[in-house]
Amino acid sequence: DKPEFKYPNGKSAFSFLPDGSGFAYYPSGRPAICVSTVSSYQNRCYIYDDIPAPHLPTSSAGAVDRRSSAAAGGKKAPRRKRETMLCALDENVIGFAVDSSGGGNHGRRMVFTKEGCLISEADGRISKQWKWDATLQNAGTPPMEPVVLVLNKFMSFSYTDRFTIEVAFKCEGATCRLDLGMKLRRLDSYLDHADRMTSGPHFGKLIPQIEHRTLQQRQQDFSLAMSAKRSILNPKSENLSDKVSHIVAELEKTFDQYSAEHHTTRFLQPEWKTQSLDMTLGEIPRLPLTGTETGKTNGFGETLYMDKGHYRDAEEKGETKRVPEHLLDARTGGFLGDVEVRNAVRRVNPLLERTGVLNASSGRYCEDLVVPGGKAHALNPTGKMECLRADLPIVRSKELETFLASCPSSQLVVCVCLREDDRQCRSAASVAGVVNGMLQRGLVSSRTGGT
Repeated sequence: DKPEFKYPNGKSAFSFLPDGSGFAYYPSGRPAICVSTVSSYQNRCYIYDDIPAPHLPTSSAGAVDRRSSAAAGGKKAPRRKRETMLCALDENVIGFAVDSSGGGNHGRRMVFTKEGCLISEADGRISKQWKWDATLQNAGTPPMEPVVLVLNKFMSFSYTDRFTIEVAFKCEGATCRLDLGMKLRRLDSYLDHADRMTSGPHFGKLIPQIEHRTLQQRQQDFSLAMSAKRSILNPKSENLSDKVSHIVAELEKTFDQYSAEHHTTRFLQPEWKTQSLDMTLGEIPRLPLTGTETGKTNGFGETLYMDKGHYRDAEEKGETKRVPEHLLDARTGGFLGDVEVRNAVRRVNPLLERTGVLNASSGRYCEDLVVPGGKAHALNPTGKMECLRADLPIVRSKELETFLASCPSSQLVVCVCLREDDRQCRSAASVAGVVNGMLQRGLVSSRTGGT
């Protein structure tokens, strides 16, 4: 049940705190149920009728005040009216409950005491009586079926045993159930699980049999708990339930050997700088010194520049030309131009072919990545695969009527109302853009409902 509820007229129906204490009210505003907290697990409950008690005994002081007021010629003071109490039970299940339904059981009462309980009829006759301790003399027998008292037309009281007592409140859509049974921290004693020794030094004594776990058992439980945590990141079929273990077992047959067949490192090897420098210098030709240079040689100068004697020896060995052949002009042997070098590098290192286009993405990847398999036309000379999405025209709400008036009367116009700051709206805009692009390219046939 909800902790709070209000009637259609706006008044509070009931309001309970997490500890169980709180109030329930009638639509008239009078209190129906009052629950107070005794301890962290025990409560007291008081239940009232919606009709105030017409006659209540007053104190002697109040009677004197009314007599003196009447003697002075004043008006007679009205009697105070309070709500009629229908049920009261404390934490030890001591109290009463009375049937006020007006039916055949009207006036029946259940009276709970420390020793037991009794049921009395409207004429005062005790129809049932029993004690909580069944071992006492004249303990009686408790009822075999639940006893139900209709407190009023909105509440009912149900008794099954001392620990199972329930009150149901239903009024104009407000529904709540209260557990009024006895609450104890424990229902048994350690003597109930004790064995009497028949031999040895403790002969005749009761030895409690307390369940405990050995250190080995606790270590096994800890290992199982840690195994369950490891299975979250790296699940194994033997650690999972029968519902999914067979699925994970089939995946393990394929992927468990992947790490053994594929080896790689997550970091650069220590010699990466030397290898990178050698590859860079391998593509740069040696240059002879003219003899007029002055100052110190910086950077790669000691590696690139050579005096004429060493350059002549290196030239005879073919070590001066380190530029790859695809970057040199076949006729002159010199460097190619900028455009030719770019084309040559692309031929040697072609782009990986993509198999599809991201239609529902933001769009910037679709235009940059070349995906073969499209149709070549004036706007797509390379014949790459085009994105199906076409941007939707943005029409403000104040411009909607003007926009619709500018469209042909035979054309179906679909407007999508979206927000830019909502994630679901952005996803819907991507899908609508794909549909718009398919309609513009004629990819939707009339059989599927497209135009």
